[in-house]
Amino acid sequence: MTDTFTASNGMTVERDHNGDVLLDRATTPSLYMKDGTALALREFFMHEQGIWIDGESGALALLNHVPIDRRYLSIFMNGTMYGVHEPQPGEGYGSTPQHQVARRFFEAHPERKPWEDAKTGEAWEITYTTLVGPEVRKVAIRTDYNTWKTDVHDMDFDYAITSARRIWPEDAS
Repeated sequence: MTDTFTASNGMTVERDHNGDVLLDRATTPSLYMKDGTALALREFFMHEQGIWIDGESGALALLNHVPIDRRYLSIFMNGTMYGVHEPQPGEGYGSTPQHQVARRFFEAHPERKPWEDAKTGEAWEITYTTLVGPEVRKVAIRTDYNTWKTDVHDMDFDYAITSARRIWPEDAS
């Protein structure tokens, strides 16, 4: 591995003997960042890609958009990848290190989408992505904790839903 990284746009990035980062040293003026600034930027760019760094263990966590009934994390730690589901209400986390990383992730990212708590028999207007083509908007009935029935097919995933609003029963307020 070389000490100088060349980005796809030709800019170079290197570290000096103190761990500080120098950008595009060949141009004048070059940009110089202390190691803490470089770390903050590195984590920012990882965040932009959906990657979260656990401050306690250094593990990387990526929230997956896979066809399952609850949020699912891929956790990379100590050279191994683990998959961990968010617990259902009333369930706890396991005691393994990867479960503790998942607990910290979900505590830091508590946002649930309204349709994730839809009850069996409720009707929702949902908009969802498909593998091919544009987004689709349909009326769907929640048939169990992770399945929606539309006029065309059953959907057994919440991850593809981009927006939804409950249309029945109507909100009492």
